[in-house]
Amino acid sequence: PDVSLDECDPVFGLARLLYTFPHDTAEHTYYIINSDLLMPKGNTPRPEFEIAFTWPESTLVNYRYLYRGVLDGEMPRVFDLDPRFANDARLWYRLNVSLLLCLLRGVSVNYKPNYPLHYGDMVHFQNEALFILLNAIELADLIAAGDNR
Repeated sequence: PDVSLDECDPVFGLARLLYTFPHDTAEHTYYIINSDLLMPKGNTPRPEFEIAFTWPESTLVNYRYLYRGVLDGEMPRVFDLDPRFANDARLWYRLNVSLLLCLLRGVSVNYKPNYPLHYGDMVHFQNEALFILLNAIELADLIAAGDNR
């Protein structure tokens, strides 16, 4: 991240660093989305979804090291990076909103029209933009709840 205040907000730079996990996960297709959103119209899709990360364990360990324990099989949460984020709600919101901005930008940048299927059904699939959008929805829900600590 760019730490020069005159050129860039260092909190936004940190958010860009945190964005490497969803970006790399999408780019290298190390995830499977589990949802019935692609099912034919006769069925009533449930609004829930699950994301299974398929990184090799050694890679997840390295990401856990990068995030200092923030990664627990889900999107990295920004509560254990620095004591200032735990003690300053405005700083915490600023970092989370910056990460949300990165994710939303990533939705359009990573758009692909195809949905590769897994396990021979329409419930397990991949799509980079949808993967990043689902992470943005989770983060927006976390921000609205106001508590990630």
